[in-house]
Amino acid sequence: MKLQFLLLPVLLVLSGCASDQIARQPAIDVVSVTNKLTLAVEKPSLTPQQQQDIRSFIVQRGNPYSLRVKLVSYSPKGRSQVKSISDLLLGQGLAKHQIITERATGTQSGDVQIIVESFRAKVPGCGTDKAQPVIFNQYKTHPAYGCSNAAALAQMVANPKDLVVGEKLGPTNGAKAVAAIDAYVTPASSNESSQEKSSVISINTGGN
Repeated sequence: MKLQFLLLPVLLVLSGCASDQIARQPAIDVVSVTNKLTLAVEKPSLTPQQQQDIRSFIVQRGNPYSLRVKLVSYSPKGRSQVKSISDLLLGQGLAKHQIITERATGTQSGDVQIIVESFRAKVPGCGTDKAQPVIFNQYKTHPAYGCSNAAALAQMVANPKDLVVGEKLGPTNGAKAVAAIDAYVTPASSNESSQEKSSVISINTGGN
């Protein structure tokens, strides 16, 4: 009986020592991006140009493992090409569970449409304002608390080309950033002039 009386205060003390979970843990926000490619079927099979358009369309979307594809057919001619398009997508690195098909009715400029949904990591724009000094520790109230960790985490796990930077860009910053990444991934050949090389390396990425 005495043990039961002693057990209750011990449980109360232990529960009071439990730390509260941090409200703003580092996390990655993602943005859903949808792209569509509509094809008009004029022949019994896809033309070589249409097949190349599909390949280029998928390559431009980034890593295939993170894509979700829907094939929507609007006519019998479009439905007849769903299987060949699906096989073409499988050859591009997609898995069967990433591809779904749908039959639709309505007015459409083409016979079959490829809808690709992808997700891009969003880097938050962290505030730089300094908090007013206080007597007690109130760091959790600062609006940028945890933001820098979240921004660094997003940049580490994402493909540089798939990052969505949380800041306003100038009219040419986006093109410069893409050109700088392309220059890093595919360096200029050695037979180009040094002037051309330096112009690529000195590009301002417009990052954080």
